Amino acid sequence: MSSMSPADNLALEKALAIKPEEIIDEITESGLRGLGGAGFPVGRKWRTVREARSDKKFVICNAEEGEPGTFKDRYLIENFPEMVIEGVLIAMHAVGAKQSYIYLRREYGKGYESLKKAVRGFPPGLIKKFGSPEVTLWKGPGGYICGEESALIESISGRRAEPQSRPPYPTEAGLFGHPTLINNVETLANVPLIFNMGAEKYRESFKKIFCVSGDVKKRGIYKAAPGVTLRELVFNHADGMKSAKRFKLALVGGVSGRVFSSDDLDLKLDYELFGNGAIIVLDESRSLRDTILNIAEFFAEESCGKCAPCRQGTSRFEAILKRKYKNKDGSKDMEVLKLLSTVMKDTSLCGLGRTATNVFDDIVKKFGQEVLMTS
Repeated sequence: MSSMSPADNLALEKALAIKPEEIIDEITESGLRGLGGAGFPVGRKWRTVREARSDKKFVICNAEEGEPGTFKDRYLIENFPEMVIEGVLIAMHAVGAKQSYIYLRREYGKGYESLKKAVRGFPPGLIKKFGSPEVTLWKGPGGYICGEESALIESISGRRAEPQSRPPYPTEAGLFGHPTLINNVETLANVPLIFNMGAEKYRESFKKIFCVSGDVKKRGIYKAAPGVTLRELVFNHADGMKSAKRFKLALVGGVSGRVFSSDDLDLKLDYELFGNGAIIVLDESRSLRDTILNIAEFFAEESCGKCAPCRQGTSRFEAILKRKYKNKDGSKDMEVLKLLSTVMKDTSLCGLGRTATNVFDDIVKKFGQEVLMTS
């Protein structure tokens, strides 16, 4: 993480010296994409909010980070809060927002204090040049669903955190009905680097943060350029498996991501594959049956319950798995699980229901459906 250093306000000064449209041009030229999992071009998103017609606009920094196996945003707000605040302020200036929220999960107490200190530490004169923007630290109630943009907006608005139908998108009608830019912590922390380094140099040297956990010797945070392989992350950065047990699989992108087996170790990880950067490694001692069930239990618990495909689908999925394991039978159950997975992906309102069965689908595909009874 040595390439990141505390902000010295240089990026803010550079952003003040150019027009908001030029800021967005610089972000676009840098090639920065959303680093929370979606990989959407950041410049395009900022421009949409900038061009939206409204007397009020908002910026939200999403620090909910509810995906299991992900802890990079926590690391950034605790150790580099100035960079996060600087990125928020530049985003506000670029899109024309006067108010922003940094939405933190309640467990991030240390990060909250670090951000509060960072906000107070910015030179008043510099902040005044920015039009005295208001940055509010917002402690959310927690919950996986709050990582979804519209559910997060509902939470800040004082309502139950539930995803909303789209369109309209938050960039058009978000917080309190006004155009709203939402980026995650890692994305906004990269913004000062773009202005300090220049778009071209940044693009050439960009590295993604990966959170490697599970059955490895050195669990932690590692930076690597897109195109890095899982083998490099697990066996070079994380120093390999923590015991004599061999690598079995990795959940890439957390429990809503994809399953990589030993056959996939040399695949190059790009935006379409690495997701939010969570890498959960399992060795050959791990029960794949228990892994699937644990994930099913997690999503059944975290579903907000708004839409029937997810509300009933996640609980039903969990119940069928438990029955199948208990009876050690059920070819019919397997067909029901596959059908249920398809329906949830096609009809759920938000990403929770659409991705809740990803690991199940991949494990069955890569290891065979017999694994549910024997492994």
